[in-house]
Amino acid sequence: FTLTKDASVTGNGIDLAKLYCDPDVFSGSGNSTWKVTQETGNYYIRIDAFSGHVYVREESGYPKTIYLDGWCWKKHPGDPRNNWDPATAMPLYRQGTSNVYAGTLYVLPWAGDFKLFAVSETNPEISQMMIKSKYFENLTPFDDSGIKFPIPGGDGAYYKVSVDLKDGFTWNKETMDGENYTLVPANNKKFTLTFTEL
Repeated sequence: FTLTKDASVTGNGIDLAKLYCDPDVFSGSGNSTWKVTQETGNYYIRIDAFSGHVYVREESGYPKTIYLDGWCWKKHPGDPRNNWDPATAMPLYRQGTSNVYAGTLYVLPWAGDFKLFAVSETNPEISQMMIKSKYFENLTPFDDSGIKFPIPGGDGAYYKVSVDLKDGFTWNKETMDGENYTLVPANNKKFTLTFTEL
């Protein structure tokens, strides 16, 4: 679907007031009309009218969107997602014209690990376009590819995830980094990642 920034959205035969309103893409939670707050683009949208869960993902990939996949996270506590699944990866959206990408998610109490990708699962090159942890300077890596979630207190917690890709990057598809294309950070700058509990 094409979503247009600032446009109003209603459900055709579905009451949006009863559905999960992704705060990274829409405003209007609890209302039958939502407003698109994210940039205009091509979005994949899946609605489960029985559970009330809505999954939304912008499809173009980097530099507009990057994607987080892993386990021990959900968009909200009622989200049926439980494990690694690129079809339900978390989109992190570019903030204005910066190279900062952000989104909100719910981390389960036992935390876990995740990986970042430059394209969505609809791109056949997804497995070659991972943004590996070795390109970051301020995080707890799981290995040279994966990253550990923070461990929240209690039953879990909402976090804002913010990935700063500094001056951006390009891919060298002629030289492989294992099974990955070689990521080339602009100006050789290390990336940073922060989790802010909400």
